[in-house]
Amino acid sequence: DEVILPSHTFVATGSAVAMVGATPVFADVGEDHMIDPDHVASLVTERTRALLPVQLNGRTCAMDRLGAIAEQHGLLLFEDAAQGLGSAYRGRRAGSFGLAASFSFYPAKLLGCFGDGGAIVTDDQGLAARLRGLRDHGRVAGHDVAEWSFNSRLDNVQAAVLSLKLARFDEAIARRRTVARLYHERLVEAFADREGFVLPPPPADDGDHFDVYQNYEIEVGPGRDELKAFLAERGIGTIVQWGGKAIHQFEALGFSDVHLPVTERVMAHSLLLPMNTFVSDDDVHYVADQILAWMEGR
Repeated sequence: DEVILPSHTFVATGSAVAMVGATPVFADVGEDHMIDPDHVASLVTERTRALLPVQLNGRTCAMDRLGAIAEQHGLLLFEDAAQGLGSAYRGRRAGSFGLAASFSFYPAKLLGCFGDGGAIVTDDQGLAARLRGLRDHGRVAGHDVAEWSFNSRLDNVQAAVLSLKLARFDEAIARRRTVARLYHERLVEAFADREGFVLPPPPADDGDHFDVYQNYEIEVGPGRDELKAFLAERGIGTIVQWGGKAIHQFEALGFSDVHLPVTERVMAHSLLLPMNTFVSDDDVHYVADQILAWMEGR
């Protein structure tokens, strides 16, 4: 059995497929760094059983097109929405499109607890009942055990933290969108003049996408590592997402015959700028000033 997913994602997405004995089949991404529906359609075979798009960086994929592919071929559709909580596509929130979706509450996420945490959402009552058993060693009622399973319970401390932070979730989204808008205003003209320099789409209130900017991922061409070092010298921390490797680029996993040109370019040229609710307007201006200074010196 095969499951189609992007390679531009954390390895856990692929692990979820491999650990149930299925084969991950990797699709390339488009210029917005999201899975490319056209490439997905070309990868469907008689062995394909499901699609697993990733709502990456706080943006929701073109789910209408992916849903149409799934319906045409009788495939299951699941969402990895670990980075997508709060985002939307054409008025529908991430997590509401497929049979089920997963969210992450890792501390670095937009809604994060103090340790590891997550949730699965579904509108299928039968699946929901089974998941409730699977999360707690297969226990379904009292001490009755229906099947082998494991401990995936969210502890009370993490639940309490999330309950408190949930009350300010919309405020957190609004702040991230403000930071993203300011980055775009400061950098868009300079980036437009440089080949290979790409900014995320700016926040829009009337377009297809409502982005929440879990990350602010820019492309700066082959000078990515040089810019990262330049900013570090000036007290600005940046991140190369997943260490600069997509899943198919980890040699030990055995996908050396897979070539995804856009994904590979993105992984080689991209950098995450500071993005969280505590980033001030002054912080954004300082980061932008330093990026522009680096560009002028090249």
